[in-house]
Order: sequence, then structure tokens, then C-alpha cells
Amino acid sequence: MEEKTVETTKKENIFVRGKQWFKEKKEVASQFFTENPQAIMPFVGGLATILFTGFKIVAGSGEKRLESCRVEDDVTGESLLLTHPLTNDEVLELGNRMTTGCSKAEALNEMGLLK
Repeated sequence: MEEKTVETTKKENIFVRGKQWFKEKKEVASQFFTENPQAIMPFVGGLATILFTGFKIVAGSGEKRLESCRVEDDVTGESLLLTHPLTNDEVLELGNRMTTGCSKAEALNEMGLLK
């Protein structure tokens, strides 16, 4: 048989305490909503608002990241989509490549940054 380490025992104790805390809160909430059924709709509405707002924040952060991955090629007017936002070193390398005669799209493609 495997011996339980102190760390494993602590993790199990935390899990058991968390489970017990959740059961107690669930019982209190159940009793409250049984005694006050008029409070159910405002609670559900507030919870839905919090979840919806959190979803919008998470979805919006993806759009901002996508927008920071777009680069406009001044010569061709194309909008180029990169694998990630450019770092300072990549911007410097891009500038060096463009001064040697490459277009922005060619330089980014050679650097392996185009999606």
C-alpha cells in the first residue's frame, strides 16, 4: 500500500473542508429561497448579468488580440494577419529587411510571422 504524504493529506483536507463549506452554503441558500421565493428572480437576473459581463470581457480580449495581430502593408494596401503581435526585436528586423528592398509582406513571410 502507498503511504499518504503530508502534502496529499493537506490537499484532501482542503478538498473535504471546501466540500463541507459548499454544502453548508447550499443549505443556507435553499432555506432562504424557500422562505423568500420573491428573491429568486432578482438573484437569477443578477447572476445572469455577472456571467454575461464576464463572457463579454473574455470574448472582447480575443478581439483586441486579433486586432493587434493585423498589420497594414503601405505599398499594397493589404491587411496582413500575423501569428502574434510583433515584438520590439521583430519590428527592428522588419525595418532592416524593408530597408534592403523587401516589401513588408515579403519580409514578414520570410520571418515566418504571417498566419
